Amino acid sequence: MIKKRILRSDRVRHPGGRFSFIPHRFLLGGFLKSLTSQEVLLYFFLTLASDNNGISYYGQKSICDQLYLDQNEYLQTLETLIKKDLIAYDGKFFQVLELPEKPVVLHRINHPTLQNLCRDIGKGDVR
Repeated sequence: MIKKRILRSDRVRHPGGRFSFIPHRFLLGGFLKSLTSQEVLLYFFLTLASDNNGISYYGQKSICDQLYLDQNEYLQTLETLIKKDLIAYDGKFFQVLELPEKPVVLHRINHPTLQNLCRDIGKGDVR
């Protein structure tokens, strides 16, 4: 086993009044590698912005400004994190959820024409 040592004793972290955490299982359980960069970014932001129950209420504009996301990127990323059972959202409040037993894998369509068709079907635009 590797023996760990403090590298900078003047900079040891101490959880303060408000704190957030990412469980180690997020890395070891395959959750990190199951997410895109934007999904990780939004998930970490919501985790950092949440209270001890995982609740936060940042608005879309604030989140997009902080993360340099446009509205479509934000909405798509938010929807995916909900589908992957990592967060809940009621239109006003977010809740970062306890990790599910294992990562939820969504099947992605990589063909642009099929992606557009699926998006149009979801909007009811295909006749």
